[in-house]
Amino acid sequence: MVLKIKERREALGMSQTQLADATSLSKATVSLFESGDRTPRVQTLEALARALKCRVADLLGEEVTEDV
Repeated sequence: MVLKIKERREALGMSQTQLADATSLSKATVSLFESGDRTPRVQTLEALARALKCRVADLLGEEVTEDV
Protein backbone atom coordinates (compact mmCIF):
# COMPACT_ATOMS: atom_id res chain seq x y z
CA MET A 1 0.00 0.00 0.00
CA VAL A 2 1.43 3.35 -1.02
CA LEU A 3 0.31 6.10 1.30
CA LYS A 4 -0.04 9.76 0.36
CA ILE A 5 2.64 10.90 2.80
CA LYS A 6 4.98 12.26 0.15
CA GLU A 7 2.25 14.19 -1.66
CA ARG A 8 1.09 15.84 1.56
CA ARG A 9 4.65 16.55 2.74
CA GLU A 10 5.58 18.17 -0.56
CA ALA A 11 2.34 20.18 -0.60
CA LEU A 12 3.42 21.67 2.74
CA GLY A 13 6.93 22.37 1.44
CA MET A 14 8.38 20.05 4.04
CA SER A 15 11.51 17.93 3.58
CA GLN A 16 11.81 14.30 4.66
CA THR A 17 14.23 15.45 7.35
CA GLN A 18 11.72 17.97 8.70
CA LEU A 19 8.98 15.34 8.78
CA ALA A 20 11.32 12.89 10.47
CA ASP A 21 12.19 15.47 13.12
CA ALA A 22 8.53 16.32 13.70
CA THR A 23 7.61 12.66 14.23
CA SER A 24 10.75 11.32 15.96
CA LEU A 25 11.31 8.95 13.03
CA SER A 26 14.46 8.59 11.01
CA LYS A 27 14.67 10.07 7.51
CA ALA A 28 15.24 6.51 6.23
CA THR A 29 11.97 5.36 7.83
CA VAL A 30 10.05 8.26 6.30
CA SER A 31 11.53 7.31 2.93
CA LEU A 32 10.45 3.67 3.38
CA PHE A 33 6.90 4.76 4.21
CA GLU A 34 6.76 7.08 1.20
CA SER A 35 7.98 4.39 -1.19
CA GLY A 36 5.56 1.80 0.15
CA ASP A 37 8.38 -0.52 1.22
CA ARG A 38 7.19 -0.32 4.82
CA THR A 39 3.77 0.22 6.37
CA PRO A 40 3.52 2.36 9.50
CA ARG A 41 1.66 1.25 12.62
CA VAL A 42 -1.54 3.06 13.57
CA GLN A 43 0.23 5.20 16.18
CA THR A 44 2.85 6.21 13.63
CA LEU A 45 0.16 7.09 11.07
CA GLU A 46 -1.47 9.30 13.70
CA ALA A 47 1.85 11.04 14.39
CA LEU A 48 2.43 11.54 10.66
CA ALA A 49 -1.06 12.98 10.24
CA ARG A 50 -0.50 15.43 13.12
CA ALA A 51 2.83 16.54 11.66
CA LEU A 52 1.30 16.88 8.19
CA LYS A 53 -1.80 18.70 9.54
CA CYS A 54 -4.27 16.25 8.03
CA ARG A 55 -6.36 13.21 8.92
CA VAL A 56 -5.11 9.63 8.79
CA ALA A 57 -7.81 9.02 6.16
CA ASP A 58 -6.13 11.66 3.97
CA LEU A 59 -2.86 9.73 4.10
CA LEU A 60 -4.68 6.52 3.24
CA GLY A 61 -6.37 8.19 0.28
CA GLU A 62 -9.81 7.31 1.60
CA GLU A 63 -12.89 9.33 0.91
CA VAL A 64 -14.77 10.15 4.07
CA THR A 65 -18.46 10.77 3.56
CA GLU A 66 -20.96 11.89 6.13
CA ASP A 67 -24.52 10.62 6.20
CA VAL A 68 -27.01 13.43 6.11
